[in-house]
Amino acid sequence: MSVELAMGVAAPFHILYVEDAPDEYADARPMLVRGSARRYKFTQVNTAADALRALREMATPPDCILLDFSLPDMDALQLLAELRAGKLLPVAPVVVLTVVADSGAKVLFAGAQEFVGKSWTSPESLTRAVDSAVDRYALTRERLRVTDALRASDEVLRLFVRNAPAAVAQFDQEMRYVCASGRWLRDYGLTGDVTGRSHGELVPELRDEWTQIHERVLAGETLYSKGDRSEQADGRVRWRQWEALPWRDATGGIGGVLMAAEDITDRVQAEEELLRLANEVAEAGRRKDEFLATLAHELRNPLAPIRNGLRLLKLANGGAVATEAVRSMIERQTEQLVHLVDDLLDVSRIGSGKLRLRTERIDLAVVLHSAMDTSRPLMEAAGHVLTVDLPTAPMFVDADVTRLAQVFANLLNNAAKFTDHGGRIRLAVACEGGDVLVSVTDTGIGIPSAMLLNVFQMFSQLDQSLEKTQGGLGIGLCLVKQLVELHGGLVEARSAGLGRGSEFVVRLPLAQSAARELLPPPVEAPPSAPSRRCRVVVADDNVDAAESLSALLAIVGHEVRTVGDGEMAVALAESFRPDVMLLDIGMPTLNGHDAARRIRQQPWGGQVMLIALTGWGQEEVRLRSLEAGFDRHLVKPVNFADLTRLLSSLPTPGA
Repeated sequence: MSVELAMGVAAPFHILYVEDAPDEYADARPMLVRGSARRYKFTQVNTAADALRALREMATPPDCILLDFSLPDMDALQLLAELRAGKLLPVAPVVVLTVVADSGAKVLFAGAQEFVGKSWTSPESLTRAVDSAVDRYALTRERLRVTDALRASDEVLRLFVRNAPAAVAQFDQEMRYVCASGRWLRDYGLTGDVTGRSHGELVPELRDEWTQIHERVLAGETLYSKGDRSEQADGRVRWRQWEALPWRDATGGIGGVLMAAEDITDRVQAEEELLRLANEVAEAGRRKDEFLATLAHELRNPLAPIRNGLRLLKLANGGAVATEAVRSMIERQTEQLVHLVDDLLDVSRIGSGKLRLRTERIDLAVVLHSAMDTSRPLMEAAGHVLTVDLPTAPMFVDADVTRLAQVFANLLNNAAKFTDHGGRIRLAVACEGGDVLVSVTDTGIGIPSAMLLNVFQMFSQLDQSLEKTQGGLGIGLCLVKQLVELHGGLVEARSAGLGRGSEFVVRLPLAQSAARELLPPPVEAPPSAPSRRCRVVVADDNVDAAESLSALLAIVGHEVRTVGDGEMAVALAESFRPDVMLLDIGMPTLNGHDAARRIRQQPWGGQVMLIALTGWGQEEVRLRSLEAGFDRHLVKPVNFADLTRLLSSLPTPGA
């Protein structure tokens, strides 16, 4: 490296001056020095041959060649031709000094960058000519570099397109093929050399669509599609996603369109199948929820007269001990059944772990006896022998009595359903460390080993060919597992295989501290006479439900009328002018909602308390009742104590 470069000083501007007249050289050199701030370095030769030899011997080309037009051995035009022939041009910008008037255009055409007339040469004009030549030379070299780069880039592009593993094609401005990859040809069913052929002619079904795409891309847009549907000539439907963008030619202009496409037919079909399956799952879920709601509704209807009948027994003061024991047992099981019916509507919450337990410290034996009471009718009907092995000492657990009784009742019911008539079922309890183990064993049909891990899944059922005379809803064991886990326990299914019986073992943690003394359930006192005697209409097409509720209301002192449909309820209200009307929603002739609307339209209708009675408890059903004009919405079976308090709260007429 030179000292000047090391010190950061610019190197001198090197000029190769080709001039045979010493006087001319002597005049031009000081002009450049005076006209420019540059530092100059001059190499002076006298002939064209010397110039060619000097250029070949120089390690680096000069910054500019200052060339006299007339030389002893050839003129500037001939020297420029020699430079071109010897591939030395353009090696540096050339400025020609001439006295010939018409030689300027000729030397520029021959390859010089600038010319200066000797007759009007000045320091400013000569410096300006040199600077202009240098600038033009730089632009020319850059243009050549860019042209070469574009040419190379175009070749690389074509090589890429031809050999790309994806479907890629290059088109010119007329939508004719420049080149295409093998994958593109296969995807579009093309064979042979397609270069120069129109895509619209080769694939006519896409002509109109692709013509619009090409026009937009040639205008400078980049387009893409996530999926286009097309029907092939053979009738097959294909889906493709593609991208189209402009490519540039050697001049920098848009030379045509480059497209990349991917056949996504398999993916689209897989997504459509997945969507179909998802819709089927959603529909199954909707039907399941609808089924559970309907089941709850159908179970509530018979519960209403049963519960009311129990109230009648209590208020009739039946004194026989056996009658009282039976009444207590039926009432206990009825309350539990009401609780379980409500839980059916929350099955989705149980599956998501959002169910809340009403936990208290209890003796496990109380729970098991309740479960056995629930399962006894099924056991007796099937002629099974139930063996019970319970410890004499109490075993306390922190649990929800009803939920835990539901667990063991489900297990006992399953054992009864899947055991042939006259089978043996055993309920046993044992302690292991800080846990209590409750097992239900049967001599029934057993469980295949492949099903042992699936029996606790929602809606899981044994193959119908394995079920005996009774099936199930497929939710019982799922509820068992969820409820046991909510109590901090585990449940396990065991079986030696088909025909060899089953065993379900529930493990629960024992309570850690002493249990509080269990108190008997509170005895509900017969309701006292109402603070106000009301005129009441009960309208329900379920005769047992209507008459039993009417009888209860009459016993406590209300004046009651009973009808079986909505039309009769409206007609009776016109003449009876009741204070309260209890209307079933699902009555024939005129449903409860329409009956309520008609009553509210009457001048006296605004003074009547309207109470909806229904087995449907969903929020949207309650809202429809309020919109129809009801004051309250009660779900069957109605809690009579709550109803009595509601009637007692009515204001006295005239108060």
